[in-house]
Amino acid sequence: MAASLVIPSINFPPLLNTFAGLALVMGERYFARPEFRQHSRAFYTALDRLADAAAESHKAAGALSRAETLTRRLVQPSLASWRRRQSTGE
Repeated sequence: MAASLVIPSINFPPLLNTFAGLALVMGERYFARPEFRQHSRAFYTALDRLADAAAESHKAAGALSRAETLTRRLVQPSLASWRRRQSTGE
């Protein structure tokens, strides 16, 4: 039996707008560093390739798992670098 995914209706714009100023400030600080820009570029390139492969093979369920693994593998080092920079005042 196939499982179905039910997503509740949520009004995202007010929630997202609450963080707009913070996202701009943090984004400017994060992307000011070339190594963070490169890391993000590599992440989105890999995620794009994964999405293309899933679309071509029609194996979306496996792609979701691989996307989660990819995200965890690439975001964790970036977050650790960001935290180190914040703790040293950079």
